[in-house]
Amino acid sequence: MLNSVYNNHVVLYISWLGTGLNNVYGFLLFMSFIVQVVTGILLSCYYSSSSYIAFESVYYLSFNVFGGFVIRMLHVVGSFLCIYLLYAHFLRSFYYTFSFVLSSSFLYVYLSGLLILILSLLVSFIGYTLC
Repeated sequence: MLNSVYNNHVVLYISWLGTGLNNVYGFLLFMSFIVQVVTGILLSCYYSSSSYIAFESVYYLSFNVFGGFVIRMLHVVGSFLCIYLLYAHFLRSFYYTFSFVLSSSFLYVYLSGLLILILSLLVSFIGYTLC
């Protein structure tokens, strides 16, 4: 029983390159996005967008809140990691599946991923210019 389950669900699945780092960019991108959301919510609890006290709120968060500097740096480094993983995921998908996508029904999925890439780059550029 267990041997047939192992043969049918582990051995017989087709994998192009195994389960190396090249195949987990999407999962890593999702996890870095979750880290961005959580740290963004935590940062928004202490940030004030008023032009008079914006710098003071960031200073207070960085130096007076326990773990505030770590949360802020996780958010900063996570944004760069998110963009890097977004590029890596898109380039991997472009390299391995572009000819397959053009000849199948996955074209809309591919184009929606391209739209998400463009929107993410626009949002990251706007966030970078606000710093």
